[in-house]
Amino acid sequence: DINGNIYSYTNDATSDIRRTYSCTLHLEKNSYFILKRFQLIDKYIRPYVGIKYMRTGEILWYQMGTFAVTEGSMVYDDANHNISLSCEDLTSMINGNNGKIKDQKIKILADEDLRTAIINVLKEAGITKYYICDINRIVPYDLEFGDGTYYDILKQLVELYSGYEMYFDINGVFYIDTIPTCSDDDILIDDDIFQPLLISDNGSFNFTNIYNHIIIYGQQIETDRTITECTYDESSNTYIATNPELTSYENFTTYSLTIPQANLSSAKININSLGAKPIVADDDVAIKPNVLQPGVYSFKYRKFTDDFLFIGQYQVYGEAWDNNPNSPFNLSNLGYEVCNVLQGGEYEKIFTDELAKQRADYEIYMSTRLNDNVELELVFIPWLDVNCKVEYTSPNFKETYQYIIKSISGSSSNGTMSVSMIRFYDDYSEIFQKE
Repeated sequence: DINGNIYSYTNDATSDIRRTYSCTLHLEKNSYFILKRFQLIDKYIRPYVGIKYMRTGEILWYQMGTFAVTEGSMVYDDANHNISLSCEDLTSMINGNNGKIKDQKIKILADEDLRTAIINVLKEAGITKYYICDINRIVPYDLEFGDGTYYDILKQLVELYSGYEMYFDINGVFYIDTIPTCSDDDILIDDDIFQPLLISDNGSFNFTNIYNHIIIYGQQIETDRTITECTYDESSNTYIATNPELTSYENFTTYSLTIPQANLSSAKININSLGAKPIVADDDVAIKPNVLQPGVYSFKYRKFTDDFLFIGQYQVYGEAWDNNPNSPFNLSNLGYEVCNVLQGGEYEKIFTDELAKQRADYEIYMSTRLNDNVELELVFIPWLDVNCKVEYTSPNFKETYQYIIKSISGSSSNGTMSVSMIRFYDDYSEIFQKE
């Protein structure tokens, strides 16, 4: 009994709720929706848009997403029989009031496999359709949640390590994966196809969020054990330390050692002859030569992997520059340094120098590449999606570049769509490469 549909939509890869959809439906008299409208609370909708081929009259249908209804209104009188719905993708089912934690407390223990912990939270939230990439990380410390939403828990778990994203796809499947670089992707639309669909190129500039130098201050390390007696045996590539109070290695205990000289490749630590254990970086790979210099450093023993995780010095610290030669924002091209110092809040949770460096690299990506963008108005393309690579020649710059689509929005009123794209730089791909 639905005769008409006026709709609008958004699809934004940088938003927590990736897809939204709003529509106004014309109802027949005595429509099902009049009496049963509150049953929409626990129902999903899956709208399609149809494109009619004028030569044959055939209609091609394209799915717009899978949504939950979050708000509605009705106008039903002699002149109007309409219902308006506001919808969000299924993120809304694990966020806000719908996603409140059912149990009083959820505790996730250190050493638990991160992917397993995420799947357990999804099961608790009632999410049965999901794809979680092979993260190959462990939960670094105990986490406890007494209130909030399942989305809050999942977001905190995903953000333990930089370079991952989570979202619900067009079919309502929950995804956690590395942020796509599109380095190996084919071009979805080349410039020959793009130009006839172009209505306008609305260039804009915002320099307030552009930084080519990022400094991050993470945790201030509080060590559990301080060891000053330490020598280096080059033949075994081992730092030999002594602490009379220590009788065994204690899981997730942080030790500070006074390092006497630089390390070779695959260095180890042996305290009180309890056994030489490898020193590893955050990616669980042996630290590189000369990372350790004479001074005091912190290491955390992990029983699960039987190694010492290199944390850093007293203040967790990471630094990154925009070194991409193609970037208009690097020091040479921009002509001056724009530095942003990030500390406190979420940055206080960064617990190793390696993670701080990864986050600094990610912040450089966010404050440079994401600001090298174009805003276009196009003829409506129903199958176009975010994180796709396209080729485009801007009439403003007269040069052809590759871009990645980051957001799309539009409505049925005029058959057009607004598209925001960022310039594709292959040089940034290593930021999101995971072992």
